[in-house]
Amino acid sequence: MASGSAKSNRKVGWLIGLLILAAIGGVAYKLSPAGRSGSELAKSMEKAKAAGLALTMEDVNRLYPPIDAADNSRAEYQAAFKLCESLRKTVDVIDFGQDPKTKKAYTPAQFDAAILKCKPIYDILESANRKPGLYWERRWSNGFAVLFPEYSKMKTFAKLLASRAQSRARNGNGPGAVHDIEQVFNLSSKLGREPVLIADLVRIACDSIGFASLGVVLNDVPLDEATLKAMQHLEASFREPISSPDIIRFETYMFDQSLKQVKSGADLAKMLSGSIDSENTQNFGVRFQGAALSMPGMITLVRAKIISNQAEIVHQFESTDKLIATEQKAKMQEFDRLRDQDQSLTGQVASALSPVFSQYREARSKALAMRNCYAAIVDAATLSHPARVRYLNTPLKTTLKHMDPFSGLSVLSVSDAQGLKVYSVGIDGNDDGGNLVYNYATSSKPTDIGILIGKRPEKK
Repeated sequence: MASGSAKSNRKVGWLIGLLILAAIGGVAYKLSPAGRSGSELAKSMEKAKAAGLALTMEDVNRLYPPIDAADNSRAEYQAAFKLCESLRKTVDVIDFGQDPKTKKAYTPAQFDAAILKCKPIYDILESANRKPGLYWERRWSNGFAVLFPEYSKMKTFAKLLASRAQSRARNGNGPGAVHDIEQVFNLSSKLGREPVLIADLVRIACDSIGFASLGVVLNDVPLDEATLKAMQHLEASFREPISSPDIIRFETYMFDQSLKQVKSGADLAKMLSGSIDSENTQNFGVRFQGAALSMPGMITLVRAKIISNQAEIVHQFESTDKLIATEQKAKMQEFDRLRDQDQSLTGQVASALSPVFSQYREARSKALAMRNCYAAIVDAATLSHPARVRYLNTPLKTTLKHMDPFSGLSVLSVSDAQGLKVYSVGIDGNDDGGNLVYNYATSSKPTDIGILIGKRPEKK
């Protein structure tokens, strides 16, 4: 009897042990990547829906709708690409501005000769300018494999137009110069229609090219009636770019499509190695090629983490939209810092794949500040002589289009020994009186953002 009782007790003990092991295994499974992946992905999808993230082609077409062929300037730009290749040496004179061997800057006469030779390109760009839209056909389902070869070429077009504007101003053709700058801004606004980060960054670069050229033109040409009439159309080309949240929403589709194509930890590590370009993280993929990324459910967890991060980025952009740029930057820097502090494997992957959004937001704010300074100048230039003088020597009227994103107030103007300055207080938020010129004696960079028009006799 005692022996049978002992055997029975041992069986009960084994059964209890198995039940405990099963319970522990169940808990362990729920805590493992495989056990958590389903619920984490479901949570991220709820966040995605609330944030309006693009996860389907229907979402993609909502954020980047196709346009009618009659309105699409794509064919014209593609034809201009081919012409640029056939005139590569001449285009390079304008694009780079100096002899590649001697490093000497080309003379105005050499620039003018190159511009004349590039007339076929300018004619096509004029045709493209007459069409209101631009839509590129892309296979967005390729995710990170989608290429954007057009953008560097479009930036070259901006340089070509800006250079001809300066040439025309130098030769006394004010209306023609202003028209070329208008084409630069029309080109950049078309680029800004495609809701991807690279498009917006190239848009900002093209706008900067246009603003720099406009500054030269305003210093070189007399503001006669014909030039003023051309400038009346210029401000219409200062169009609002696509919103940053919509760019984040759209690029979520590219992230998600890339991750759906990942079948193993090695695939994910390879994708990471190809997406990262910095000394601190260049071996990221190699370090995580081991068992961690290959664990069942890990790829789904990474996908859920990135979708959740995208939703949070949209929230950060929208919740700080009304703040001045310096406060926006501080908020985004804190967001970037907290994101980078997440040392979980999924957190590190998500951080490695995300840009530094505080820098991107600052770039947009600087571009907006410059645009609003020039908008104020264009407004002032189209006034009659007495009104123009009064307008530019008193604080500018506070309106939305003339607002300084770094102060929340109007952009400022001052007339001093250097000339007329219309400026934003800049990144530091301090009004330094229109500090717009690099000081070579002290190697001090400008601390304000804006335009300086040098002293010259005012035509009555």
